[in-house]
Amino acid sequence: MTPEQAAKLSGEFEAQTPEALLAWTYKTFGSKVVIASSFGPEDVVLIDMAVRVNTRARIITLDTGRLPEATYAVMDAVKFKYGAVIETFFPRRPRSKRSRGPRVFIRSKSRSRTARNAAASARWSR
Repeated sequence: MTPEQAAKLSGEFEAQTPEALLAWTYKTFGSKVVIASSFGPEDVVLIDMAVRVNTRARIITLDTGRLPEATYAVMDAVKFKYGAVIETFFPRRPRSKRSRGPRVFIRSKSRSRTARNAAASARWSR
């Protein structure tokens, strides 16, 4: 998309509802559309709108192993309310550390959290 095309679309959608933009997005890009969510309030609003437009909206999340219990509760509520399938990705850990429990990477100094998150994000964006 050229900058001119993007500017034209921006103008066309400026007065439209978010649902209209989501409908156009699903019509234009189909199954390539992905909602990446951390399950904060704004993410749940976006999921609500997307599922109303496309009942098969693809929702993904990154579980670092450090999420608060409230996040898992919201994920479960979204699954229950919308019948959504949430694809969950986890940071990869070195094979030698896998046997020490699911949260071993928290203590690991070998890779930064940013590097682990970027690696997980790269896996789902292929």
